[in-house]
Amino acid sequence: MNFAQFFFLIIGVTSITLFYFDIFFSLIISVVITIFIFFFFVYRLTKNQTGIIICLLLGIYFLPFIHIIPFIWFDFNTYPKPEQLWWWDGYPVDYTLGYMVDEQTIKLTAMLGATGAAGIAFGACSNRKKLDYDTGFNLDGSMRFIKTMSLPIWLIWVLIGLILSLLAAAKGSVFQASYLDSKSFIDNINFSSAGMMYMIILTYTFSDALLENRVYKRKIKLFSLFVLLSYVIIWLELLRGEREAMAWIFGLFLAYVYWSSSYMSRRKIEIKIPWFKIIFSLFIILFLTMIIGYARTQLAGTDLSQAINVIKQGNIDGTVTFYKMMRGTWTGVMLTPLSVAGDYVKGILELKWGLDYLNVILSLPPGFVADFFLYERPLNRLQGPAYDLSFGMGGVHSIVVPFKNFRILGVFLIPAIWSYIFSRYERNSVRKLSAINLSLLITVVMVSPEWLWYGDKYSINALIIWFILSLFYKISLGWTYKSKSY
Repeated sequence: MNFAQFFFLIIGVTSITLFYFDIFFSLIISVVITIFIFFFFVYRLTKNQTGIIICLLLGIYFLPFIHIIPFIWFDFNTYPKPEQLWWWDGYPVDYTLGYMVDEQTIKLTAMLGATGAAGIAFGACSNRKKLDYDTGFNLDGSMRFIKTMSLPIWLIWVLIGLILSLLAAAKGSVFQASYLDSKSFIDNINFSSAGMMYMIILTYTFSDALLENRVYKRKIKLFSLFVLLSYVIIWLELLRGEREAMAWIFGLFLAYVYWSSSYMSRRKIEIKIPWFKIIFSLFIILFLTMIIGYARTQLAGTDLSQAINVIKQGNIDGTVTFYKMMRGTWTGVMLTPLSVAGDYVKGILELKWGLDYLNVILSLPPGFVADFFLYERPLNRLQGPAYDLSFGMGGVHSIVVPFKNFRILGVFLIPAIWSYIFSRYERNSVRKLSAINLSLLITVVMVSPEWLWYGDKYSINALIIWFILSLFYKISLGWTYKSKSY
């Protein structure tokens, strides 16, 4: 165990011990721990001691907790209590049963966030050595050959991805109907993972195109994908009100400008983090997320010219502003740690002893398979951990289920386990590039907001789909290199 691991273990053990004596960290201690861990990993990233995946997962994990920071200056003894807090815009105090202005509840909420962060840090610090990035060259200076699919087989993958994207997309754009009223063709057969599946299929084709060793074939593949992805992302996703594509775009972007940059350049270069590109792209994604969130319910019955006026009016009304970029899905998600913390303080939080995780396993069969066998899954769109909370908006932060099932010990250990797994896989993946490894990195980025803000089932489904497709991809490579036409 290295010093960093030992340090974060001490934080975790201290937090767990104090919790069982009903002693919670002060807000300033929890916030300092959280901010320190984030910048510690940013520093490790600059030194190539950790991968960008872990930093991204930390950022998504932390984002909801920005709403805790203003509580450092909040007077909990104020009377009468405010009806609403400006940094938690849109959610009245009464809606949270008063938990939002209860000092013990807020302190426990912040402590849970810091403990989970310490768990992530503990798991991710298993190796102090620098990451060894694959530049695509052998020791003798020659280019390393990476197997990719032949163009005909690659086009079949693309066609399957396109067909699934058409079936998974809502039937109308946000101009035709509110997002909540939109249905897709696939809804009739209860296959909610179809959207995730087509994204992972196209992720494989994108990874394959990036690593194509023949330059002219790479250009053909990338140009074809650029046209297809522009259509799918803009028309079938964003203009249908789907925000999940934003994380997918970012994953594809990282693969292009970072993970495969040396191999694509055809020359050995030092792989550097494109800080400006990453920060700028994140800003654009936050901005588009805000616009799409507003458009999902406000643009029905309008056309493009009217839509611009509606968005302008939203800016005048204060709905579409720079400040609103600081709140979004993560604001509603933050209600869920608050809910379980408040219930614990009141002594009404049931201890599940792993039942929620068992339900995840029992709910793995796809909906259409469960329907065929008349099997009712414990988790579906209308029931699950998010619906067991005293209040919430449908999501569930990644610390909620561990806390409900194993209390603060689970809040530390479970993030430690998954951060260890992903940090090790990323380290191994960047050491030797392949379309399979690259596609998993993109998939993790793609699913991370849904996983960390909506539940573990999203990540498990994504990993299962990725694994199944990896088998088909290996079969496709086998056909490619047995074919004389290649």
